[in-house]
Amino acid sequence: MRTPPHPTLMLSAALLVCGGDTGRTRDIQVQVADSAGVRIVQYLGVPEVDPPFAIAEEPLYRHGTNPSDYTFQVVNVGRLFPDGSAVVADRENSEVVVLSPDGMTHEVLARRGEGPGEVIYPYSMFVLGQDSVLVPDNRQSRLTLFVGDSVAGIVSLPRAAHFGVAAIGSSGELLLWNRYPNRSWFDIEEEWLGGHMTLFDTETGALDTVASLGRMNCQVSDARLEEIVQEDMSRYRAMIGQPLPLFGSPFADADGKVWLPSYRPAYPEEGSPYTVISPGGEWLGQVETPPRFRILDVTGGLVLGVIRDEMDVESVMVYGLVR
Repeated sequence: MRTPPHPTLMLSAALLVCGGDTGRTRDIQVQVADSAGVRIVQYLGVPEVDPPFAIAEEPLYRHGTNPSDYTFQVVNVGRLFPDGSAVVADRENSEVVVLSPDGMTHEVLARRGEGPGEVIYPYSMFVLGQDSVLVPDNRQSRLTLFVGDSVAGIVSLPRAAHFGVAAIGSSGELLLWNRYPNRSWFDIEEEWLGGHMTLFDTETGALDTVASLGRMNCQVSDARLEEIVQEDMSRYRAMIGQPLPLFGSPFADADGKVWLPSYRPAYPEEGSPYTVISPGGEWLGQVETPPRFRILDVTGGLVLGVIRDEMDVESVMVYGLVR
């Protein structure tokens, strides 16, 4: 993991963008960086290219503003189903909500709680098919598979090192990563920050390549406990005079393209324009979005996102992509 200037700048796409000349250029350098076969594409400048697509001027629907709509607090994750319907999670309400393809109706798929089919903090989602979604829950360290409006399965996740689910493999194995580093993001001198990504077999519970990553236990010494507390507190230090990141948190769409939102200090994941990179590392250009709009998912020619009004009230919107 390349050390970012800010915790929101974790480029899972392994993309390095150099500063300097901002004129038109396609000069790139490509190299394999490590034994994992990570392909780093390094541009010598910022290419001035027109993107092959744009977000439509008018949304297909907006949900959250009508009296019968679901009342969103803070939407943190959402995905589109193949038919255009959407599933979103509200971290403040601790609920998972499904919206109809036209956005006119909604259904609460999971409510707050610790029982089967209930959630506390869903932080990501994986659509496996129409009306089939896999929902990891950080607070309960478990994974719930919903099919339709029913629970089809529950799998416990490793609790060590705050493992989060990053992706799901073609054969059903999960790619996990330690969501919180062992050191402060703001006190790193090395160019690279060590992290862990591993495959998790949901059938056997085996972790591939990682043996043990626990940080705290009942036998921890007072000195070590003080170190951990200081590390956690140092994350909240102000970075006065330090450079700001170029992008907020990236995400990949259904085709493997990486979307990088322009960084905003108050809402780092909310940014316009979005820089789009192809799966092979090609700079596709920048896509403009409506003001105060944050993209959650792009698939099937549709864009799912969240928009804040002048009172910071959130609602969910779906746009079409046009060429």
